[in-house]
Amino acid sequence: METLSILDKSKRQRVPVKDILCLEGNGNYTIIHIQGRKPILVSLTLKHWEDKLPGFLRIHKMSLINPRHLINFSATHIVLSNGSLWAMSRRKARVFRSQLNQYLPSLEHSPNAH
Repeated sequence: METLSILDKSKRQRVPVKDILCLEGNGNYTIIHIQGRKPILVSLTLKHWEDKLPGFLRIHKMSLINPRHLINFSATHIVLSNGSLWAMSRRKARVFRSQLNQYLPSLEHSPNAH
């Protein structure tokens, strides 16, 4: 999937998946953070997006990141390409590292790799 069609307020927007930095859950809503654009609030759960974007990594019960934009991480936080700092839960840290190790080889061969 190269683009998502997202309903923002009453208009539909096409967003390239590679431009999505992360998704932030807020109950039954998700805030989609996009490189170089204002965030978009949509009325779908984070779980919906986790199923729809299998390459994205869950770092917290309220955060799903695009690993293409990962710059740095520690045991408690990650830094994305726009400089934003996101909390990583202790529970998700081990799973995150395992998923990241699986993801890195495919990223190295991707034409869109940073």
